[in-house]
Amino acid sequence: MGAKRANSSEIEKFRRDLNDLLRNKGYSSRNIASRIGVDPANLSNYRSGIKAPGRETINKFYLQFGEETKAALYEDRGDFPKAEEAQLKYLERNYQDELIDVLKSNNDFLKEELKIINRTHEKTTSLFQMIVESTQEMAKSVTTLIETNRKLTTKP
Repeated sequence: MGAKRANSSEIEKFRRDLNDLLRNKGYSSRNIASRIGVDPANLSNYRSGIKAPGRETINKFYLQFGEETKAALYEDRGDFPKAEEAQLKYLERNYQDELIDVLKSNNDFLKEELKIINRTHEKTTSLFQMIVESTQEMAKSVTTLIETNRKLTTKP
């Protein structure tokens, strides 16, 4: 079975990331070629577009340099399981970090909401207590009025 071909978007992404490593990250062609197991001349041909790398070569590249390029590996189920495993570990780390950040943010938000609820509860309790006291005072006043009215209307 031959090597699986990469599609054009995978190849273009690979070329951009390869050029970025060479121009901006200080890697040499020889170093990159050695780490992904290709001849430096082939790497030069991949970079210039004379040749297209296979999916396995692209996966090896992202297995070695995925952290530097912040890129996920390309899927190639069955043909390159180590790349898939590395991709999953990379994604797990990133998603765990993102999940932790989201949970911390949600926790902070919920703490603030709880403070607001507690303040509102305290105010509501205080208002309810004032209403109960006012109602009790009004009940006393009504009772006094009823008694006074009885005294006035009762004939001696």
